[in-house]
Amino acid sequence: MRSAVNDLQALAQGRKKLTYEDVSWMGYRDRQESIFNILRMIIYGRTCVGAKRAVDMADVDIDMLFEWIYENVPSHLNDPHDLAKAMDALSMADVYRGRIRATQDWSFVRYVIDYMTAGVAMARQHSKSSGWVPFKFPQRIKMLSRSKAERGLQMRIGFKIKRKFHISANRAAKEILPYLKIIFKNNLEMAAEIAKWLDLDEDMIEYLAGNKKNAGVL
Repeated sequence: MRSAVNDLQALAQGRKKLTYEDVSWMGYRDRQESIFNILRMIIYGRTCVGAKRAVDMADVDIDMLFEWIYENVPSHLNDPHDLAKAMDALSMADVYRGRIRATQDWSFVRYVIDYMTAGVAMARQHSKSSGWVPFKFPQRIKMLSRSKAERGLQMRIGFKIKRKFHISANRAAKEILPYLKIIFKNNLEMAAEIAKWLDLDEDMIEYLAGNKKNAGVL
C-alpha cells in the first residue's frame, strides 16, 4: 500500500489526469527482494535513506521484518557499543509497535520504520567484518508457529468437551484439558473410555497421552 501511494504521488506531480498508459508499466515491475538482501541493506546500510528504502522492497510485512532484524542484528554487529545502540533502536521501534496495537493509530508506523531501519543502520560504527555470517530465520516465529498449532489442537479438544459439559470451548481447554492429560498419562483404561465418550481422533489422543506409544494402546 505504501509503495502504491508513493508511486501515485510521483506520477501525479504536475498532472491533472493519469491515463492507463501512465501506470500500465508498473504492473511488470518486480517489487520483491530476497529477505537476505533486505537485511543486508538495513544492517550494513551506509545511509538512513537507503536503509528505509529497503522496507518498500521487502516481500514481508513490518512485524515479520522486525523479527528478522531483531534475530540477526546480534550476529552481524560484533562491537558491543554498536549492538547496544542497535538494540536500543529496536526497543524504541517495539514501543511504537505496542502503541499501534493499543490505539490502532497507524501514523506511528513511520517511527517503527525509522528506528528499525535507519536506527539500526546508523548504530554500525565500529563493528568489523568477520567473514561470511549467514542470516537466520527468526526463532520466535518458529516457536509461535509451533504453539499456534498446539493451541489449535487444544481448541479442537475443547469443542469436543464443550458438547458434553455445556461450557465454552475456551474454558474447557483451560480448565478441563489439563486434568485429561494427567488421566491419559496415568490411567490408560479410564483414558480409553473418555476418548470414546468424547469421540477424540488420533491426533487428540496422542496429544493428551504425550506420546505415540500410550496413544497406540488407547
